[in-house]
Amino acid sequence: MVRKVSLWVSMLSLFVVSFLLPGSTRASASTVSPINLGLICSCSGAYASSLVGDEATYKAWASDTNAAGGINGHKVDVFFSDDATNPAVSRNEVETMITADHVVAITDDSGVDTAWEAFANQHNVPVVGGGLGGAIFNTDPDWFPEGQTANALEASVVVAAKKAGAKSTAFFYCAETPGCAEGVPYIRTLATTLKTPLVYTTQIAYGAPNYVAQCLAAKQSGAQALIVVEAALVVQHAVGDCAKQGYTPIDVVDGSAVALSDTSTPGLRDNLLAIQSDIPFSVKANPGMKAMRVALHKYAPSVLTSPSFGETIVFQWVSGQLLAAAIKAAHVKSSEAVTSAEIKTGLYSLHGDTLGGMAPPLTFKKGAAHPVNCWFWMRLKGGVFTTPYGLKTTCYG
Repeated sequence: MVRKVSLWVSMLSLFVVSFLLPGSTRASASTVSPINLGLICSCSGAYASSLVGDEATYKAWASDTNAAGGINGHKVDVFFSDDATNPAVSRNEVETMITADHVVAITDDSGVDTAWEAFANQHNVPVVGGGLGGAIFNTDPDWFPEGQTANALEASVVVAAKKAGAKSTAFFYCAETPGCAEGVPYIRTLATTLKTPLVYTTQIAYGAPNYVAQCLAAKQSGAQALIVVEAALVVQHAVGDCAKQGYTPIDVVDGSAVALSDTSTPGLRDNLLAIQSDIPFSVKANPGMKAMRVALHKYAPSVLTSPSFGETIVFQWVSGQLLAAAIKAAHVKSSEAVTSAEIKTGLYSLHGDTLGGMAPPLTFKKGAAHPVNCWFWMRLKGGVFTTPYGLKTTCYG
């Protein structure tokens, strides 16, 4: 069911101020139209362990934005839905967001977004960020990524294995999404090119009792690096099972599966090299990350202390920041309604924008897809997260 963030207290306060100051030229809250945004999430189901706290973070961004006066004077209303990783549910909820809630943009945190891609496109509603989306973000001109896209994930995990000094690799990939298997041929080819050949591959499934057989096979293959693409909890279980079998290779994991709880996971706590689509969640010095932490402490404090606090939290915050940057770039006045078309116009005006160092350089060209081939690095050693190569992004392809 779609649920709207309640902002009536803030709206009422602004209305009272406007009523008491009739000579003010600023439009009152009662006449300034809100910006309706949709957030669709697979917050239950196979991907749930990677998405804990995402809803609360996006809503915290909205609350923080509204407390600062909104975007160009417009308040943000968020319509949220959990599609339970069910394609039919996902499509129905997005249809409701667009036709009944009149959202002007959607942030995609769904693992079954292909179910509603065409519907969103037909209604000219842009999809702006989210972090979980698959290949759509690097193929569809109406979908605007906030960070590294899926086409670069395959390259980045192999580059990571090479960077860590591995001479051979194994690959555990998700069984729930066809896209995971589709990447195997490319990873195999690139691994051979970079002289860290792929010597073992296998699917692993959410909900499997254990991954001992796969770990033993990978160990037998002699793979010095293990690439794992799955939900956070599955990654932890798989790597933990490998550690129990005495197999502790370099673990290469993509950002959506990295979380604070990795610091106590056998194998991961000492051997993790992670690819981060946006700035690593452990970074505190960046001004944008400071602002995010302050907002979360105020509006969603449990997110910061949760063992699941991880990179998908950053995805949601940066997605909100990307929307704000687009609306500001479109110069929409407080007296004008913010439309989907204006959001797109604003996005097209962004060239190499890093949103204050929180994202790789983002450029959106009208009529073209928007692949982002750059990423950040994070390492976990001795239970401590670091940024081993600084905060400069690496690009490939």
